Amino acid sequence: MWPPPPATEGLNDPDLLAQWRQLLEDRVPDRGWSSRLRATDLGGREGVRFYSRWGMSSDGLEASVVTERDPGERHLDDHLVGYLQWQHSKGRLVLGDLRAGFSQGLVFGRGSGRGRGRPRRDSHTLGLRSSAENRAIRGAAASLGRGQWLVVVLAGQLRRDARFDEAGNVRSLPEDGLHTGSTALAGEDALSGQVAGLRLRWQRQDRHVGLVLQHLRFGQRLRLSSRYGRHVFVGRSQASGAIDGGWFAGRRQFHGQLARTPSSWSFVGGFVDRRRNRLRWSG
Repeated sequence: MWPPPPATEGLNDPDLLAQWRQLLEDRVPDRGWSSRLRATDLGGREGVRFYSRWGMSSDGLEASVVTERDPGERHLDDHLVGYLQWQHSKGRLVLGDLRAGFSQGLVFGRGSGRGRGRPRRDSHTLGLRSSAENRAIRGAAASLGRGQWLVVVLAGQLRRDARFDEAGNVRSLPEDGLHTGSTALAGEDALSGQVAGLRLRWQRQDRHVGLVLQHLRFGQRLRLSSRYGRHVFVGRSQASGAIDGGWFAGRRQFHGQLARTPSSWSFVGGFVDRRRNRLRWSG
């Protein structure tokens, strides 16, 4: 016999989330189950800031769901992402919301998407478990490892918040995920597109080389400019690629990634020597 739901005094009750979380954990078998609930700004004029994360893993299967609502937004699931992952000793398959990160991040980057000078590894998790909005690719990814080789392929749909100019071109892509006010609401998930990608990597204990390919196609025309006013992306599609490598010998290491788009080249890398002179370079 399940216990009755907890009696609460509404959203202003500080024990509301704790009681509901305990109730759910009592009713669900303890088999890889995890949950996190958080509510802040309980007395704010624009409503509660609400965040929830639910996860379950068992026998090679993993599932996750994340929701978030910022004050002033209309729905408790304004941000909703989730994925299901099946993992085997030689590979894995992920369905749902993806966020891939390969090498230094010049192509398929994490965070802001810009590569960093410090050495970075491929992201271990392909499924998205973050409340960061305007990041997800909704689709499928598969990875296969054999010996020293790793292959990852992914494809899916994407939707992004957008701001438009007078000609109807996308002029900016806000990343804050706030959907309050007429301009933000008009641009919510206004940019649609498709993405496909490939990651190929060969790795030994002391070195690795890799390749990343990406193809993007959007439903609207983009006309994006840098902070200095130079156009960095104009059109509806883009193909890009990057090569990367790393070498480690004792206390010395080198890493780098070189990327190419139709309009530019970019490079990020670094060299570290942790011996007596403590030489470090990155850029």
